[in-house]
Amino acid sequence: THFGKCIDEKTPLLRSMDAVKLYGLRLLKALGIGTDAQTMHSYLGWEQEFFVISADHFKARPDLVNCGRTLFGTLPTRHQQGDLNYFQPIPGKVQELLDIAQAEMLKIGCPMAVKHNEVAPGQHEMSPVFRTANVSCDSNVCFMEVMNREAAKLGLQVLFHE
Repeated sequence: THFGKCIDEKTPLLRSMDAVKLYGLRLLKALGIGTDAQTMHSYLGWEQEFFVISADHFKARPDLVNCGRTLFGTLPTRHQQGDLNYFQPIPGKVQELLDIAQAEMLKIGCPMAVKHNEVAPGQHEMSPVFRTANVSCDSNVCFMEVMNREAAKLGLQVLFHE
């Protein structure tokens, strides 16, 4: 706007990257190290954690459909909170989804570095190679879109909470 306020979600990130660069260079010069530095870059590596469930189970739960998360249910069964799920093989359909998502992300220039189970049953994670902060944020949004699109083709639903 003409008052200098941003009306999008990207401008604050770009402004903060400029501020980190400006004050980072100032700090280096004040400390007497890197006095010849011309620029400074902000890098970011996101870890996207998500749950993958059957689309039919998703549609049968009004809390998931309306809120994208569980609002009612029961406490976890005994020992479910341990790390046993973390070390289990990724279920077949989920592995297929993650492989497709990894290939799709590589096509758009975002190589994924990590994919594995998380502690909770049905919870998984994928992470890319570190990139500049603004590109990394864009890649995360693209990843969520790719996951939702490809999961629907496989009869699955992805629940993001971060």
